[in-house]
Amino acid sequence: LAATYDIRKESEMSGIVVKVAFTNPHGALHLEVKNPDGTKTVWVLTTGSANVLAGLGFDSKTIKAGDPVTVNIYGSRNGQPLGFMRKITLADKRSFEFEAN
Repeated sequence: LAATYDIRKESEMSGIVVKVAFTNPHGALHLEVKNPDGTKTVWVLTTGSANVLAGLGFDSKTIKAGDPVTVNIYGSRNGQPLGFMRKITLADKRSFEFEAN
């Protein structure tokens, strides 16, 4: 994890879910984020495995494309729009935290 993501720096961003993949060994959430200049960037955020997510009560019934969310991530070391998702907060204020193992 530390080789790809800067685990010393956590950041927060809000956006609209474009796609969610509940897969093993890691899931992925694609999040469209509006930049300060008005353009949009789609971030690809790694999550835990489908099994780990389901154990937290986070599955395909929890979130879908089009949902607004706020996430806390460890961003990529190379500056690309990639990250490891540490926490997600849904529009209904429910939040889920993920381990960075």
